[in-house]
Amino acid sequence: MELIYIWINRNKNGFIENQEFNFYGEHQFKLEVLTEASGYHLSYNEMLTQLGSKLYDNGCVRNLTAIVGENGSGKTTVLKAIYHGSCRPYQETTDKPGYERMNDENTEIAKTICIYRFGEKVEIFHNLESDKFINTTPFIDHKMDKVIIDEQKEQLKCLEDEQTIIYLSNSQYAHDIHDNHPYGYQIGQTVDKISLTTESLKTISKDFYKKIVQYPKKTQANWYYNLQEILIKNKTAQDFQQICDILYYHNLSSNKLMESYLSKVCKELFIDFSDATAMIDQMEEYHEIKNDDFKSNNLTTQRLSDKIKEFRCWYQKIAIGIRQEVASVLFLNIMFEMFYCWEDIQLDEYKINKISDFSETINKIIVGHQEQPKHDLEQVAYYLNGLAEINELQIILEESSPMNNNIPRTDSAYRFDKVISYDKNPGIYRKFCERINQFARRESSVVLKYIKIQNLYMSSGERAFQNFFFMAESAFVF
Repeated sequence: MELIYIWINRNKNGFIENQEFNFYGEHQFKLEVLTEASGYHLSYNEMLTQLGSKLYDNGCVRNLTAIVGENGSGKTTVLKAIYHGSCRPYQETTDKPGYERMNDENTEIAKTICIYRFGEKVEIFHNLESDKFINTTPFIDHKMDKVIIDEQKEQLKCLEDEQTIIYLSNSQYAHDIHDNHPYGYQIGQTVDKISLTTESLKTISKDFYKKIVQYPKKTQANWYYNLQEILIKNKTAQDFQQICDILYYHNLSSNKLMESYLSKVCKELFIDFSDATAMIDQMEEYHEIKNDDFKSNNLTTQRLSDKIKEFRCWYQKIAIGIRQEVASVLFLNIMFEMFYCWEDIQLDEYKINKISDFSETINKIIVGHQEQPKHDLEQVAYYLNGLAEINELQIILEESSPMNNNIPRTDSAYRFDKVISYDKNPGIYRKFCERINQFARRESSVVLKYIKIQNLYMSSGERAFQNFFFMAESAFVF
């Protein structure tokens, strides 16, 4: 089934008024809006040209229509109208006096004609007044009444379930696309609507980061959830986009499609991790907590200040060469989280003389917590799984190259990122993408909360192209 024509009486902002669009080169429909008394006259002309479906009829793409226009000409508005388009008549929400004008206006906005091609058969659907719709085409038409009978309900259901509408945009002005389905997809018997915009990515991103820290649906007052809420508040749709890119590259590499992919593949990745305490420092509400004389009546804020200061005093005793290892940031983040969330952890009892000491120290802290009468099994499992993740990823990072710097190692701008290059070491590149894919599909993840994957630069068109295919294949992982 394919939409080959749509007529829109009026959209909400008035930008479109009495506009029709033909999407099939071999069929040309024309609607003439006559006087109010005479109604609507739909005519048809068969176009015997090489345009339309025959041009692209190669078994993969059967019909392709481009909407071209200057900035501000209404391309996005038309696409939104198609996305929301339906021949459902406007159903009045109230018949109370005073709402007549609203009902009349919404009825006019809802007026639509959609023409579909079912194989070689063409059918017309509309919600106009029957006595005012004049159909001079050779195709049958179906009137969708306000009082929809069972037969019409079945027709509408088939139409809505059988068509797939995909709206893809990098526009920041797509909020109204997500009014009824904020996650960017709407599901009937099949996936019948997908909209991938910056807005839908933000929504999925928030839920993803809640998932990987096992954030509860119901409020639970404990230090663990308190800290996780603070940390994931820092996470952005751009952070999530980095993970999505790697998941898509995993799909390409595991199916041996890296070389044949038509758009850009970022084959050199710069890997680093955020410092948990620095993430908190950078938040506006906690910007002052690092000051020596800081005091707060808020228990959470004061605890953050005290714990961060004590933790920094401890880890600054670790040799700087160990602290500068990329994986050390992750180990320290887990230790800080446990130190903040659990009581009776004496940091001075633990010495880090080499990077392998981190795993042993974290395990000792967990064992000590398990000996407490009210230890939390879920938190223990979360940190044990996180430690396993770090150890898995560390093996890959150790086989990766350090980033080239043109400044001294002592400079604060020096970058300690690891470089994962497909061209230089495709095996490591594939392993890295595979690990990130596995972490994203698990119930929880420490690594993905802190990872920074850089050098994923694309043009807006390349970004839109990749997001489209990623969303179509992998989005429902989240």
